[in-house]
Formats: sequence, structure tokens, C-alpha cells
Amino acid sequence: TDEKLELVNYHPHYGSSITTTDTPTEIRPGYLPPRSWMKPMMRMSQDIDIVKRAATITEEELTLVDYQRKSPVPMVHIQRQAATNIAPAFPDGTPPAITKTTEVKTDSELVHVSLDDGEVISMSRGDLEEYVKNAVTLIAVGKTELALALDIEMG
Repeated sequence: TDEKLELVNYHPHYGSSITTTDTPTEIRPGYLPPRSWMKPMMRMSQDIDIVKRAATITEEELTLVDYQRKSPVPMVHIQRQAATNIAPAFPDGTPPAITKTTEVKTDSELVHVSLDDGEVISMSRGDLEEYVKNAVTLIAVGKTELALALDIEMG
């Protein structure tokens, strides 16, 4: 088949500060969106509780999002791209997933998020909802419990 593979990166010291490419509105393949995108993404969620939480979330709490990709050892997970939530390309052929756009459109498959710096990014609804749901869950668990669990796994 013509299935494509996607690499997802994990590391004991994973930090989303390394996730952007040279273009600040693109995510490096296999990494989480930058922390600075999380509040604007949360404001676009279809879950009203997540939208409300975006107003009170702190920068310190946002650091907990990195625990999604922390692991006892450095690792790369290889998965079929078909199993991921990839947005369809724009009619002009712009690549799928997270892309820079200057025009905000309403589309059931794509969500266009206005970042705090004025840039607009586009991603699939599924990706956005998964990222923000995971962020809120990790924040609810808390730093102490997350750090302890990672320390236990690292032995």
C-alpha cells in the first residue's frame, strides 16, 4: 500500500520549546505544538469546560503538557499516518495538518486558531481536541504525581 509513516518522539527531558521549525507556525513532525499555542487552541475547543479553563491556566501549568512525550528512555514511535488525525489539504494544495494561513475560514474539518501574536494556524478538529484534552488532563493530575510516575518508570 501507499501508507505513509509518522514518527512520534519521546524523551525523558522532552520539552515543547524544541517543537517548532524555522517557520514559527509549523510543528516539527513528531512533536507537540508549542506551549504558546495551547491557550488559543483551548479557546477553540468544542468542550465548554476546556474553553473556560483557558482563561485561568497558568504558564507553570502549561509546562505539564510536556509529560505527554516524556518517557523513561529516548524513543521514537512509528505509526501509520492513516491512524492519525490529518486535516485535508486546502484546495490550492497547501499541505495538510498545521499550516500557516492568512485567511480565517470556517470549515468542519479544519480549525483556524488565532495565536496571541496575531498569526493564524490551521489544524484538524481531531488534533486540536486531542491536544487540549490531554493538556487539561495532565494539569489536573499535577506536577508532583507526574514527576513521581516518571521517576518510578526510570527506576
